[in-house]
Amino acid sequence: MKKSATIKSAAKTVSKTEVKKIIPQLHKRSIRFQADPMTLGYIDLTGGKVFKPQLVGLVVNESYAGCSLVLLSDVELKSGQQMKIKDGVLDPIKASIIWVKHLDENIYKVGIKFLE
Repeated sequence: MKKSATIKSAAKTVSKTEVKKIIPQLHKRSIRFQADPMTLGYIDLTGGKVFKPQLVGLVVNESYAGCSLVLLSDVELKSGQQMKIKDGVLDPIKASIIWVKHLDENIYKVGIKFLE
Protein backbone atom coordinates (compact mmCIF):
# COMPACT_ATOMS: atom_id res chain seq x y z
CA MET A 1 0.00 0.00 0.00
CA LYS A 2 1.33 3.44 -0.87
CA LYS A 3 2.06 5.91 1.90
CA SER A 4 -0.46 8.42 0.48
CA ALA A 5 -3.18 5.74 0.50
CA THR A 6 -2.35 4.99 4.13
CA ILE A 7 -2.70 8.67 5.02
CA LYS A 8 -6.07 8.90 3.25
CA SER A 9 -7.31 5.76 5.05
CA ALA A 10 -6.17 7.18 8.39
CA ALA A 11 -7.95 10.46 7.66
CA LYS A 12 -11.24 8.60 7.18
CA THR A 13 -11.06 6.74 10.49
CA VAL A 14 -9.58 9.33 12.87
CA SER A 15 -10.10 13.02 13.57
CA LYS A 16 -8.07 15.76 11.89
CA THR A 17 -6.22 16.41 15.15
CA GLU A 18 -5.17 12.78 15.38
CA VAL A 19 -4.04 12.77 11.73
CA LYS A 20 -1.82 15.80 12.39
CA LYS A 21 -0.14 13.82 15.17
CA ILE A 22 0.31 10.71 12.97
CA ILE A 23 1.61 12.27 9.74
CA PRO A 24 4.89 13.75 11.11
CA GLN A 25 5.83 10.28 12.37
CA LEU A 26 5.45 8.65 8.92
CA HIS A 27 8.50 10.36 7.41
CA LYS A 28 10.85 9.37 10.23
CA ARG A 29 13.06 6.46 9.29
CA SER A 30 15.19 6.13 12.41
CA ILE A 31 14.17 5.77 16.02
CA ARG A 32 14.94 8.90 18.05
CA PHE A 33 16.51 8.75 21.48
CA GLN A 34 16.61 11.53 24.02
CA ALA A 35 20.19 12.75 24.30
CA ASP A 36 22.06 12.40 27.57
CA PRO A 37 21.79 15.58 29.67
CA MET A 38 24.29 18.27 28.66
CA THR A 39 25.31 16.52 25.40
CA LEU A 40 26.77 19.18 23.13
CA GLY A 41 27.02 19.29 19.36
CA TYR A 42 29.88 21.25 17.81
CA ILE A 43 29.38 22.56 14.26
CA ASP A 44 32.02 23.53 11.70
CA LEU A 45 30.21 25.37 8.90
CA THR A 46 33.32 25.42 6.67
CA GLY A 47 33.47 21.62 6.45
CA GLY A 48 37.24 21.72 5.90
CA LYS A 49 39.73 18.93 6.62
CA VAL A 50 40.62 20.38 10.01
CA PHE A 51 37.61 20.51 12.36
CA LYS A 52 37.21 24.08 13.69
CA PRO A 53 33.74 24.52 15.22
CA GLN A 54 32.12 27.95 15.05
CA LEU A 55 28.85 26.94 16.75
CA VAL A 56 27.87 24.81 19.72
CA GLY A 57 24.39 23.66 20.67
CA LEU A 58 22.57 21.44 23.11
CA VAL A 59 21.63 18.09 21.55
CA VAL A 60 17.91 17.39 22.05
CA ASN A 61 17.63 13.95 20.46
CA GLU A 62 19.74 11.56 18.45
CA SER A 63 19.32 8.69 16.03
CA TYR A 64 21.57 6.55 13.87
CA ALA A 65 20.87 8.91 10.94
CA GLY A 66 21.17 12.31 12.65
CA CYS A 67 20.32 14.55 15.56
CA SER A 68 18.41 17.64 16.60
CA LEU A 69 19.90 20.50 18.56
CA VAL A 70 19.14 23.97 19.87
CA LEU A 71 21.77 26.66 19.42
CA LEU A 72 22.56 30.36 19.35
CA SER A 73 23.83 31.71 16.04
CA ASP A 74 24.24 35.12 14.49
CA VAL A 75 24.74 33.30 11.16
CA GLU A 76 21.49 32.39 9.39
CA LEU A 77 21.14 28.62 9.15
CA LYS A 78 19.40 27.08 6.11
CA SER A 79 18.13 23.68 5.02
CA GLY A 80 20.61 21.91 2.77
CA GLN A 81 23.62 23.64 4.34
CA GLN A 82 26.63 21.29 4.49
CA MET A 83 28.92 21.12 7.53
CA LYS A 84 30.80 18.89 9.91
CA ILE A 85 29.39 18.06 13.32
CA LYS A 86 30.82 16.51 16.45
CA ASP A 87 27.84 15.03 18.33
CA GLY A 88 28.76 14.31 21.95
CA VAL A 89 31.70 11.90 22.11
CA LEU A 90 31.53 10.94 18.41
CA ASP A 91 34.27 12.02 16.03
CA PRO A 92 33.42 14.88 13.65
CA ILE A 93 31.49 13.73 10.56
CA LYS A 94 30.02 15.33 7.44
CA ALA A 95 26.40 16.37 7.86
CA SER A 96 23.63 18.47 6.36
CA ILE A 97 20.88 20.61 7.86
CA ILE A 98 17.52 19.02 7.04
CA TRP A 99 15.23 21.55 8.72
CA VAL A 100 15.50 24.78 10.70
CA LYS A 101 13.03 26.21 13.20
CA HIS A 102 13.70 29.82 14.20
CA LEU A 103 12.71 29.99 17.90
CA ASP A 104 13.74 33.56 18.75
CA GLU A 105 16.31 36.14 17.78
CA ASN A 106 19.50 34.14 17.04
CA ILE A 107 18.02 30.96 18.61
CA TYR A 108 17.46 27.97 16.31
CA LYS A 109 16.38 24.38 16.59
CA VAL A 110 17.88 22.38 13.72
CA GLY A 111 17.59 18.86 12.38
CA ILE A 112 20.87 17.39 11.20
CA LYS A 113 21.37 14.40 8.89
CA PHE A 114 24.68 12.53 9.10
CA LEU A 115 26.21 11.96 5.66
CA GLU A 116 28.83 9.37 6.61
